[in-house]
Amino acid sequence: MDRTLRYLGGIGLLVIGGVHLDLYLRSGYRDIPTIGRLFLFNVVAAVVLAVAVVVAPRLEVTVSAALFALGTFGGYLLSVGVGLFGFKETGHVALAVIAGVAEVASFLLLGTWAIRHLRAGGGPRWLTRRSEERRRMTQGATRGMVPARARPD
Repeated sequence: MDRTLRYLGGIGLLVIGGVHLDLYLRSGYRDIPTIGRLFLFNVVAAVVLAVAVVVAPRLEVTVSAALFALGTFGGYLLSVGVGLFGFKETGHVALAVIAGVAEVASFLLLGTWAIRHLRAGGGPRWLTRRSEERRRMTQGATRGMVPARARPD
């Protein structure tokens, strides 16, 4: 199940990158100042993160990829609503739907993997060590507690 979540999330990232590459190459987005470079960066980041999510099943990588997908979706919503870097999205509805579904799906799939991974105790060492220390301190504190006795007045 965990591998499936990561693989499907990685495929979603590749779809995101593919849509941005298509818009960059065939729709003239490369000629838009700032946006063109951001689209190209999005393509590269999507591919790198997709490979990393599949090859390195680490919490940091997966959370980064999930946040990337969410950020890409947020960027699209900003570009449609108020504009982004002087650019306001007006067309490409079919590609927007494909990218939007891939972005939300990738976020949910990779986020689910991250939550499952944390619940299984597979977080980063600094996080699991602190929670383990807290658990030990709490157990020790409750074991050593003596009930207070009422004093006669």
